[in-house]
Amino acid sequence: MNSRLDSKLNRLRAVFAAVFISLTVFSVFFAAAEAGHDCSGDDCPICFVIQVAEQNAKLLSLVLCAAVVSFARRYFALKRSFKNSYQTFFNNSLISLKTRLNN
Repeated sequence: MNSRLDSKLNRLRAVFAAVFISLTVFSVFFAAAEAGHDCSGDDCPICFVIQVAEQNAKLLSLVLCAAVVSFARRYFALKRSFKNSYQTFFNNSLISLKTRLNN
């Protein structure tokens, strides 16, 4: 039951990430296409959308950096724990564990 919930959460996370990245990419393309528009002044809606697109691009870069750091921490922690368990399993002997064998 737990594996079903985990797989559903992973799919939901993947869909959310894909939607977030696509919206950010499309907003950046919009900002690039409308960069040379005829501005109507201080209350220009296109300038506002361009500013929001720039903020979204900065947020996306921050989220991607956080995701890379999180992935790296998990990867190296898993690698280290596997290495420690491997060493513990193969480097221990009865004498190193000081196990007394009574027959």
